[in-house]
Amino acid sequence: MQVIKDNLLLKFVSLIVATILFVMLNAESSTPVEVEFPVSYNVPADFVLIGHPPSSVSTTLKGPWTRFQSFRQGDMQPLVVDLSQMGEPGTIRQVVSVSDIQAPLGLKPVSIRPSEWDITIDRLVERSIPVEVAMPHRPAFGYEIVDMRVEPSEVRVVGPLSSVMNLDYVQTRTIDVRGREDDLKVDVALRNPPHPIRVTTKQVFVSIDIGEELIQHPIREVPVKVEVDGQVLETKPSKVMLRVSGPRRLVEAMQASALDVTVSVEEELEKGLKTFEKTIELRSALPERTQLVAPIPRVVVSVPE
Repeated sequence: MQVIKDNLLLKFVSLIVATILFVMLNAESSTPVEVEFPVSYNVPADFVLIGHPPSSVSTTLKGPWTRFQSFRQGDMQPLVVDLSQMGEPGTIRQVVSVSDIQAPLGLKPVSIRPSEWDITIDRLVERSIPVEVAMPHRPAFGYEIVDMRVEPSEVRVVGPLSSVMNLDYVQTRTIDVRGREDDLKVDVALRNPPHPIRVTTKQVFVSIDIGEELIQHPIREVPVKVEVDGQVLETKPSKVMLRVSGPRRLVEAMQASALDVTVSVEEELEKGLKTFEKTIELRSALPERTQLVAPIPRVVVSVPE
């Protein structure tokens, strides 16, 4: 009886061991692993891909685990999409299957994703476009950009026809002139245009001339003084507004009380005129590099009886 029990126990243990070995062997022979296979595109000469088609596909491989242990990324052959027969710009729907995957020896592809996607190509063209200087800020207060030169002023860009023809300029990296009162000369890099356009020049030379800001400034309520032989003549209006041009720091500092405005009346008095209209005259000297701006005001002068 004891022998029978021992035999049954031995058979039971053997069955368990056999089951475990069976499961392990089956797992060893069908382990699924997901890997990324590179995708390359065979594009016709003088054409270029548009957008961002997949650069890889996710593929599930099955095979012995020992084979995966010796698996290297370099073992994977890229999935080649042949577009050489596309002779015109356009879009096609690319469909791939596991049969297109060249898996390493001993491994079998069983699924792939994505399995289809759109591919668009366009003609590859080259053209010259202007360079735009990115300069969002102003120089120091009272100063301005007098002149600016860019060398070269145009650069060559290469890319899809549809994109290149819609590109108006290539912009530089930002040039900061905040607080500057003097000229600036600098090499500055160009910003990358939108993908997949590329610019053949990496940087340009920019010369910026900075000078005092010239403005026209109104000076209001300037009194008009007309005096003959100690007698003050009446004018209408008695005060005028003058417009003065010149550097901002000078013209904005000018005060109406510092300006001596009058009218020449000698000729009219000799003719005996009692009321007449004349253009005012400025007897005080204006600061250097400033001047009156037309129209010069006129006033009506009245001579008392």
